Amino acid sequence: MPLIDYAETLDKLQKALAARYAKDSGVLNAPGSAVACKIDQNYWLVVEPLFSQSLAAWSGVAPEAALETLVRTGNMISRAEADGSRSHTLRLRVSWPTRPEGLEVEAGFVLAEFMERALAIYARTDAVHALSDLRVKAAEQERVLHFFEGKTPPGRWTYDDRP
Repeated sequence: MPLIDYAETLDKLQKALAARYAKDSGVLNAPGSAVACKIDQNYWLVVEPLFSQSLAAWSGVAPEAALETLVRTGNMISRAEADGSRSHTLRLRVSWPTRPEGLEVEAGFVLAEFMERALAIYARTDAVHALSDLRVKAAEQERVLHFFEGKTPPGRWTYDDRP
């Protein structure tokens, strides 16, 4: 397997994300239809594998290379498992105003810096996006904190305490 040039691949992923956003802004920050929503000043919650596979398709990068690049560069949060593997997703219940009962998704967390740099540089949009209406159900908070062990976790405003 050839070595991946992470810097080059990151650039391709960011350019593709920006180009897709320029065509359809609903691809981001629209709970229920977007591949990623900003939940904290530091993180976007991404629906996996939809997010990494979409980025791969938009950029012409192999899906495995796109995901590996995001994880290995630290742009997608991952956690070491007992067997030595790395996990980049967590099954979570999320909600938003038009779906207060919530929906279970396979969630990943991407650094806001990666997302907003792509949009600022390549889509020429404001670098900082407002938080979306997407919230993680409060019952999931302990699992999220465990997943983020050793890293700065999302803030308390990330959680929805409605039943």
